[in-house]
Amino acid sequence: MKRKKTSILPLFKAIAAGTITLACVLSPALAQETAEPVSITLVPNAGQTLRGKTFVAHRLFDVVTSADQSSVHYTWNEAYRPAIQAAVGAAKNQSPDTVREWEAVDYIAGLDAQGPDSSLRFFVEALRDQLKSESGTRIEVDELEPDGSVVIRDLAPGWYLVDEHNVYNNDMHSAASLCLAASANTDIRIQIKSDYPDLIKKIEEDDQGIGWNDIGDFEIGQTIPFRYETKVPAMAGYDTYSLVFHDKMDPALDADLDSVRIAVMDGERSVPMPESAFRVETGVEGETFQVVVPDLKAFVDEVFGRDARGQTIMVRYDARLNETAADQTGRPGFENAVRLEFSNNPDSDGKGETGFTPWDTVVCFTYRLEGAKVNEAGTRLEGARFRLYRDEACAEEVRLKKIENG
Repeated sequence: MKRKKTSILPLFKAIAAGTITLACVLSPALAQETAEPVSITLVPNAGQTLRGKTFVAHRLFDVVTSADQSSVHYTWNEAYRPAIQAAVGAAKNQSPDTVREWEAVDYIAGLDAQGPDSSLRFFVEALRDQLKSESGTRIEVDELEPDGSVVIRDLAPGWYLVDEHNVYNNDMHSAASLCLAASANTDIRIQIKSDYPDLIKKIEEDDQGIGWNDIGDFEIGQTIPFRYETKVPAMAGYDTYSLVFHDKMDPALDADLDSVRIAVMDGERSVPMPESAFRVETGVEGETFQVVVPDLKAFVDEVFGRDARGQTIMVRYDARLNETAADQTGRPGFENAVRLEFSNNPDSDGKGETGFTPWDTVVCFTYRLEGAKVNEAGTRLEGARFRLYRDEACAEEVRLKKIENG
């Protein structure tokens, strides 16, 4: 299709109001003929990270201009032609093989993008379903730019669908963006709008000045504090919103399930979640327990106001190191891992589709001490006995386990 250059003004179309999908369609006037590669920069939401995420860039159309740059020409990327024709044909109640290039481009560019029920959002979801067999350019994010963004480099100019995949939930889709990557704007920036929670787990090391950390060392029988931390996501598009914390512990750790507490904090304000708003479940194979919040939205709406987001959710509980740890002192230690399951489709009202964060792991260690009582000549004294205390006042005795050589 040939189209005269008209305006350089980009048209940004936001879908689903910060919940699932963003699409941006840049004016065809930005496209110019060149062999120079282009890049797409993905920018995370404030307070979120793209590290560990996976994106796939699909070039739906190729873009070139005439020699005098008076018109822009879109052509099918033949690998994607059947998928686009199927999605556009279904939307227009038209036979797929009758959908022409210019019809597909005009249809997509003219879609409404306002609100969670926008036609553009539903079209993107339908198109992604058609693209399941297409490989695209896959980007697994290990390194970030200094500003936290991710740059997909060395792309040919074209009209791209950039799709975020949730590799922790059978590679299902999380968010998508439509953009026209063209030489006049060689770095297209996309604000990723998938507002899904991250999860951080910590263990409290009781050595002075260390505090909450990823590792700690403890005596057998000592209470070990654990915590999870995440943020309240955007939930405006949901009727209910569920969270499930999946926890699995090394057998050397015994969780005190009665100690589980949840608080939601906004600045200096901390509001405990009543026990009626969550439950602790056991019996799931491969997991020690789960902390289930059936409807986070109901609690947040009541306490912080409707459409509140960004507050810190803190889950705290205790565990103890049991006697089996004495046979496994030193490294590699005893791991405790957690991942978060969360609602990720407002159309399911928080009851159907869910996504998962990666597992986050902390480690505790214990060590063996060998004591020997000797006389002035260095000779060991037979029958010597010891007591070990963790405090200077010798009030908190540490339980010792006798080993075979005494």
